[in-house]
Amino acid sequence: MGDKREFPWAATGISICFLMGAFLRIWQFAANRSLWLDEAMLALNVVNRSWVELTQPLDYNQGAPIGFLFVQKLMIVLFGNQDLYLRLFPLAASLLSIFLIWKVAQGFLSKIGVLIVLGFFVLSTQLIYYSSEAKQYASDVLVALLLLFVFSRYLAQARRRFLWLAAAGALGMWLSHPTVFVLAGIGLSLSLDALIKKEWGRLWQLGLVFLAWLVSFAILYFVSLRFLATNTYLNDYWSGGFMPIPPWIDINWFRHTWFDLINNWVGLPKGIIRSIGGLVLLAGCVSISLRKWQWALVLIAPFAFTLFASGLEKYPFSGRLILFLLPSVFLLMAEGVERTRLLLSRIHPWLAYSVTALLVLLFLYQSASQALENVRQPDLREDIKPALSYLSQNRQSTDLIYVYHGSAPAFKYYSSFYNISGRDYVVGISSPRAPDKYLKDINKLIGRARVWIIFSHECPLSLCKVDERNFFVDHLNRLGKRIQTFKSTGVTLYLYDLSVPKP
Repeated sequence: MGDKREFPWAATGISICFLMGAFLRIWQFAANRSLWLDEAMLALNVVNRSWVELTQPLDYNQGAPIGFLFVQKLMIVLFGNQDLYLRLFPLAASLLSIFLIWKVAQGFLSKIGVLIVLGFFVLSTQLIYYSSEAKQYASDVLVALLLLFVFSRYLAQARRRFLWLAAAGALGMWLSHPTVFVLAGIGLSLSLDALIKKEWGRLWQLGLVFLAWLVSFAILYFVSLRFLATNTYLNDYWSGGFMPIPPWIDINWFRHTWFDLINNWVGLPKGIIRSIGGLVLLAGCVSISLRKWQWALVLIAPFAFTLFASGLEKYPFSGRLILFLLPSVFLLMAEGVERTRLLLSRIHPWLAYSVTALLVLLFLYQSASQALENVRQPDLREDIKPALSYLSQNRQSTDLIYVYHGSAPAFKYYSSFYNISGRDYVVGISSPRAPDKYLKDINKLIGRARVWIIFSHECPLSLCKVDERNFFVDHLNRLGKRIQTFKSTGVTLYLYDLSVPKP
């Protein structure tokens, strides 16, 4: 980056980042938390379907790349049906991603810049959490980084690397849906580079690469993506992530989306630090555009392509679906910090290093604090296994289990592990907009001496008319007598006697 000086201590810092990143991810994995709603719904598809059936529209309105589903199915076939095995691939993807972002960053950043990127990456709360999520988001990050790595090698040795570029893109989109946005940025960058340099032979070579990508995408669309594109439930669920068209009809959408990206996904606290972080990110975009425009297109263009797709309501620019963009954000922020350091070094070296250290501390403080808290108490989300263990030890053969609708996928996945058969439980209805229907559903339990009620993934008040668990419990307290209560993280279990209903 114009600064050729070596920083011997940076190598030590990079080694510490590798160890720390691996430890934080393995620690979260070792917590062995229960599958929560989304994971359980996908897991039920993987466990209960054949290989061929996994290529068809999934139950529970789930959507996942076929390649990811096949890897998860392979884990079950090889090792057996356990939640930890369903998290092995996301963990491996997350660990390998640390290595890949290090290799990618070396392509255009100094040792200090590489160290800053690794600091962002290994301490990211979101990346740590999704490293042990039995969903495709960690592999989205892995594939994005793998393509950036192949891109960097192609720039260095174009004619010797074009087959790798073709294969990585063609296969990557089967493992990660947002791969198409990364490939669009790579294709744009490489095409312009060849045109500007008038390398017509390389343009023909790139044409073959793009043809391989296009054929792979066409097959994937016919087999899988066309079903997701017409899934009205998913479109409604993610509607908040679709960019307004035309953009000026809802400017606030862009403000909220920007703040959500910087605050919730990058991990910068609200207020002045978030504003400084936004400025540094923009500075990084300008700096890399002036210094290495090919890299600028590859890092920035996927944001534009994803936004465009969201405007067409084809891919939401929101939440965990844009986790694959985080490496680009961290690389651009590191570029911005490095550019700030180099500019200030013209005034005084100590001023440059002091401001750099301050920026890094400001940006990483919240993530580091959360990482330490996560070591003390890993994120368990909806830990249904302790509740089911308690239920298994205390229930009688004639007991009935009523499963709240939000608990149903996780309960169904784990029920066989606790000797609970389909005859032992009933799943409650879902009626968020008409809660009175719940009362009729509960009234069917009247006359039972022992009824277990299990709650997890409760409907938020933003989507439901009432606090559903309290609504249920209030009615149950009027109908009968509560005998036992058990709680675990995100889960509540009750035992009621409804044999003699109260007046």
